[in-house]
Amino acid sequence: MPEQLRVEIALDQKVTAFVYPAAKRNQSDVTLILGHGAGAGQNSDFMTSFAAGIAMRGANAVTFNFLYTEQGLRVPDSNNTLEACYMAVIEAVRRKEIGRGTLVIGGKSLGGRIASQIAAGGANVEGLVFLGYPLHPPASEISFARSICRPSKFRSCLFKARATRSARPANCGRSSIHSRHQPIFTSWKAGTIPSKF
Repeated sequence: MPEQLRVEIALDQKVTAFVYPAAKRNQSDVTLILGHGAGAGQNSDFMTSFAAGIAMRGANAVTFNFLYTEQGLRVPDSNNTLEACYMAVIEAVRRKEIGRGTLVIGGKSLGGRIASQIAAGGANVEGLVFLGYPLHPPASEISFARSICRPSKFRSCLFKARATRSARPANCGRSSIHSRHQPIFTSWKAGTIPSKF
């Protein structure tokens, strides 16, 4: 059962986060913070089952709602507001000392994009995990290189996509990524959780 955590974004602005504690067996030093996609909050079946699956495999998982979702709105906040919310969650996780060391951030679609932007902006995190591609609205004409702000400090980024979609975008090549490393692309069957991340 996840533990609830209230995170203050700004004066009179709070969001709810859920902490899925790592299973005692196989416990690692990793904490994974996941932001949700634009269309569904942290209570979606996808987010809850993925976070619970990660926790069962020995890593702490933290999910949260962006401010617009917490307020019951459908349209995502501005980029600055989304980034401020994600940064507040990171700070709350560090303040509460959830986990023992390695902090990895990511999310589903929109949540992954915002995680990549704050990592590129200098957030003190050790890795990125992306659940679902694209990281932008489907109708948007945006290249892979622009859809992810990938800092070069990471050896690789992990992408997870449903087996029913293309796990690797056609235009993803060394020239489209501003790093010397290629991202790792992998897929999984719907309804299952990858054994490693």
